[in-house]
Amino acid sequence: MSTLEQQLRELGTPQRHAPADEPQGHALWARGRRWHVRRRAGSVLTVLGALVLIAGLGTWSWERSQPPAALPAAQQGEVLLPDTIFTVSKWLPDLAPGQVAAINPNLVRGGWWGDRRGVAAISAATGEYGFIPLPAHATEPRLSADGRHLAYWAAGEPEGDPNTVEDGVSITAVEVRDLESGATTRLDIPSEHGLMPSEMTWVSERLVVVASAWATGDSGDETLRGSGRMMDPLVWKVGTDTWQSWALPSEQAPDLFSAVRGDAYLKPEGRNGVWVDLPRDSPGRIAWVGDRSVATTAPQSTTQVDDRGRIAQVKAVRGGTPGGLRVGTLPNGGTQTRWTEVPGVRGVHGVLGWRDGEVVVLREVDEQLVIQSIDPENGATTELIRHHLAPAEDLWRTNDALGHWRFATDVLETAPLTEGVQPPNPLDPRIVPGGTAVVVLLTGFALWRWRRVRP
Repeated sequence: MSTLEQQLRELGTPQRHAPADEPQGHALWARGRRWHVRRRAGSVLTVLGALVLIAGLGTWSWERSQPPAALPAAQQGEVLLPDTIFTVSKWLPDLAPGQVAAINPNLVRGGWWGDRRGVAAISAATGEYGFIPLPAHATEPRLSADGRHLAYWAAGEPEGDPNTVEDGVSITAVEVRDLESGATTRLDIPSEHGLMPSEMTWVSERLVVVASAWATGDSGDETLRGSGRMMDPLVWKVGTDTWQSWALPSEQAPDLFSAVRGDAYLKPEGRNGVWVDLPRDSPGRIAWVGDRSVATTAPQSTTQVDDRGRIAQVKAVRGGTPGGLRVGTLPNGGTQTRWTEVPGVRGVHGVLGWRDGEVVVLREVDEQLVIQSIDPENGATTELIRHHLAPAEDLWRTNDALGHWRFATDVLETAPLTEGVQPPNPLDPRIVPGGTAVVVLLTGFALWRWRRVRP
């Protein structure tokens, strides 16, 4: 028989026994079912794992963003002063409307497309932290003594060619935010080219501002772009919507405010000072420390006056370095003040106010900044406020240091102390959607690879 015929016969003859390594039909079916079950189980587990990761990420973000428990003051309507200042996350939300105990204008606030300048604040009612929403080009915010208003310079369009030397915008107005209601009052200051801000301070319920009008705009004479003409001081009172011009002799012009009490302020002048009452404009002269380098060592006031007319002032030592503390009494008329140095006090960076007859100061103690009250008679100290930062970090090395916080004077001087509340530390809000997208993409890729694997 030919080989071809033999092969055809063999092909047509059923095999009694298949090779040992070749699976039978039912075995193939069982094997396929097992693989199908494993593949489906793997897919389900992969999806469940992704959902757990996404849920965990969301829960973690939610827990970190939860506000702390409210202080008792939130229920009693009492205003309290926290004894500890904490680091502020740039992802904190806006602070709820209400009276404010302190602000920090030196921080940044996070955003989806980048950071921007922000003003952090501490509620005087609850101790919570948050940011005060302000326009993009708001500068030099000032907190009123009662913590209910915040004033700042605002940008706008002048009457003529704008001068944009200041941060690329033209300053033309002052805005005042009512922190309790959220309402904003805009007070425009007419000028041809815009304003060069000089000074802004609260005197009781009045806001006093001093500015210069730019001499020329951006397209004017280059040699004049940085110069201006000093304008008369302007006064605005809470509840009104217009400025009052306050014409003073040039020797009394408030180009630098140093101390405020009630309806008056203290202005340095050479080695003396001028005490100017509002609105009587009747100055009295007092003795003054001549070395102005004291004011440049820290962004704090160097002089404070109490309701009884007592003056507390940083005493410059070692060529202008602040360190000592001296007290005196505001004189009547042209008499000079007799100063008394407080014994045993050094390392004073600023005088913040008076509290229960003692001087409240920002002071360096054991390489850390603390706020203390000091008995002017014997130098005895009582610690009021400190920062939770390590000592080395709190000596002006960060914008969150204690020395960068500005306290509402009335709250600092009269409110009872309470334990500070640590604010939440929210995650970057971009992490949750970004992390979710990554998990979804990786899950999809894993499922695609898993389904392409052959049994």
